[in-house]
Amino acid sequence: MMRVIAWIFGEYGTTHPDLGTREKIVSRLSDSTYRGWEDHYTVVWIISAITKVHFSLNFQPNTKAAKVFRDFSNSKNLDIQQRCVEYIRLQKQVQLSTNQFLNEKTPMTDEAVVEEGFDFSLSFLDNFV
Repeated sequence: MMRVIAWIFGEYGTTHPDLGTREKIVSRLSDSTYRGWEDHYTVVWIISAITKVHFSLNFQPNTKAAKVFRDFSNSKNLDIQQRCVEYIRLQKQVQLSTNQFLNEKTPMTDEAVVEEGFDFSLSFLDNFV
């Protein structure tokens, strides 16, 4: 059940218009990593959800999330450790960028899609089909 909750927060929590609510999601997910889950994949899903939601906040300081990634970055489980290392690298990348956040253009608005001129009919594949 917790994996489903983490997945929902990871996918849909990033779109919540209230930044305070997103911060609460990051904090609550961070708290839930320490509950002693039987299967390590539950922690992997929670860490992935934290990463997604925290990324949507451009990694604003959060002590609970920082503690999670500091604690689990030395995990004996390679899945958990890898996700923590990826989070830390992504966080550094966002901090190094000068006010141009990596997620600035996602998701694209309808106007941006039209402006880019995407060919949704995929007519460029006609010769191959």
